[in-house]
Amino acid sequence: MKKFFLFSILLTLCGILNAQFITTPDSAICFGESATLIASGGNITPSLVNTDDIHSSVIPIGFDFNFYGNTYNECVISANGFITFDLNQANQYSEWIITDAIPNPGILPENAIMAPWHDIDPEIGGNIIYGTYGAAPNRVFYVVWCVMPMYSCNNLIAGQYIQIFETSNRIEMHIENKPLCEDWNQGNAIQGLVNQNSTLFEIVDDPVLLQPRNFPLQWTATNEGWEFVPNVNLDDYTVNQIPYNPIATGTVVWTDQFGNQVGNGLETTVTPPVGQNYYFITVEDVCTGETIFNVDTVLVDVAPPTNAGLDSVVFLCDDISNQINLSTFLSSDSDTGGTWFLGVNPTNPEIAINESSSGNYNYITYGLNPNCNDTSTLNLTINALPNAGVEGLRLVCSGDLEFSLFNELNGNPDAGGIWLNPNSVQVSDSFDPATSPVGEYTYFLQGLNSCPSDSQIVTINYQQGFEFETFSTPVTCQGYDDGSITIIAENSTISPIVYSIDGGNSFVNYYSFQNLDYGDYNVVVKDGLGCITEEVVTVSSSEPPISVYTAANDVICHGDSNATIFVETISGGNITSGYTYTWFTSGTNQVIGTDSSVQVPVGGYYLVVEDDNGCQGTDEV
Repeated sequence: MKKFFLFSILLTLCGILNAQFITTPDSAICFGESATLIASGGNITPSLVNTDDIHSSVIPIGFDFNFYGNTYNECVISANGFITFDLNQANQYSEWIITDAIPNPGILPENAIMAPWHDIDPEIGGNIIYGTYGAAPNRVFYVVWCVMPMYSCNNLIAGQYIQIFETSNRIEMHIENKPLCEDWNQGNAIQGLVNQNSTLFEIVDDPVLLQPRNFPLQWTATNEGWEFVPNVNLDDYTVNQIPYNPIATGTVVWTDQFGNQVGNGLETTVTPPVGQNYYFITVEDVCTGETIFNVDTVLVDVAPPTNAGLDSVVFLCDDISNQINLSTFLSSDSDTGGTWFLGVNPTNPEIAINESSSGNYNYITYGLNPNCNDTSTLNLTINALPNAGVEGLRLVCSGDLEFSLFNELNGNPDAGGIWLNPNSVQVSDSFDPATSPVGEYTYFLQGLNSCPSDSQIVTINYQQGFEFETFSTPVTCQGYDDGSITIIAENSTISPIVYSIDGGNSFVNYYSFQNLDYGDYNVVVKDGLGCITEEVVTVSSSEPPISVYTAANDVICHGDSNATIFVETISGGNITSGYTYTWFTSGTNQVIGTDSSVQVPVGGYYLVVEDDNGCQGTDEV
């Protein structure tokens, strides 16, 4: 079924329209946005189709309306030119015959607005149309009996309108034409109001006949308007004649300022270009068939959108002595002239480069209306530069307690770094003098985000403990272990003092070492604090061993005793003062001489040679 829409029109001599039909106000939007345009009006599908003498179903008014002190938001429409707030009449027969004047207690219609009440025939033609237009608190409910043939006088056409107004509770009636059908119902028609029990009523006085338009007055009207204004107590009305203001009922066409059609119906959506865009509605009146051009207009002002740029995440390093402008971080296509916010508060874009300036900043650019505004977010984090402190130095003794390397740094270093030992191996913060190697320990702090790293050195060395003296005696003879070392520590050395000649592998509490072979000894002395002093001490070796060879000049004849035994060669030993010789008989070991040669009888002999150290050499002959 084709649907139509209703609009109110004031017809003057020049045909000027009085009512505003586009409920969408002039607006400003941002380019790219859509605007929904809405016209006031209602669905004009006939409420009572091809049915004579009937009440409609219950019709919603759309707002609260006070009638003679009672509030209603629903009504029932009669096919015979009135509306009633008596909802019990919904879908019931509607009386057409008029035999008594209003009020007529107990006889319908009651609680009614009659515009007028007379016998018209929708079975023959015309439409009965209703709806609500406007915006709260000024909405209007209307009913139109459009091009309605009079019953039995179908060539006579009636047209009439009722409008009731929100808030003011005013009532208007507009009569386009009320003909007189004298041959039916005696031409009776009643125009006015009556309350629910017929105790209160208002009847229009005919401006020509000067009598109430009530039974049994026969009357006609053309292009009349009437208003009923309630008093403060809502129990009486003042009736005034007003200009005729008919209601155009028809289809709606939307066009732009260039005449291009952009939509149909009460609502349409447009996406206009930048600039001022005017939209018009044209109504084709289904009651008159007239096309009413440009009934109303609305302006949609489209502004270009602003651009606050892209969101960004920025990391900076603390630089207390300098400032920076937040706009530095806006994308190159962003608009200037916006406002910076930290949270909900505006803020100066010039900020100090320190940790306290970190935060989420919003940059807002403003257009001609809030829809054109744009916002970008800057997530700014300013990290402090890492501080590894100032170089440290500590002298230790092997007996010192374990300690923290971090505590040896000077200045105010930041915690959380790592330590590298002298071999560039990551170690803990703890240094054990007994097991940890001495040297340079590096403290390394990784900078956060884009900030550079920092490092510092702690140097650990052994403390110079004390001095001592050593004395050694060499071994006397080859193969003897009779060398010695004696260690004497200075008197200030802290007790207990222990001594080692094997490089500190073992310590003893005595300072003289005897029965040593010749060679180098790593002497270590450790005091009561665990501090050590080292020195290499040499035990000298003896002279080479004595090597002696003896020979003999044998006797010439048997029995002679003039043979000579002597030293043929001799070397080695300590011979500062010369060798001593002792000859012995073999077997009896009897000393037979002390010179390098002796005369002996036939027999066996051996020689023992000694040097200054008592080292011996021997040979037989």
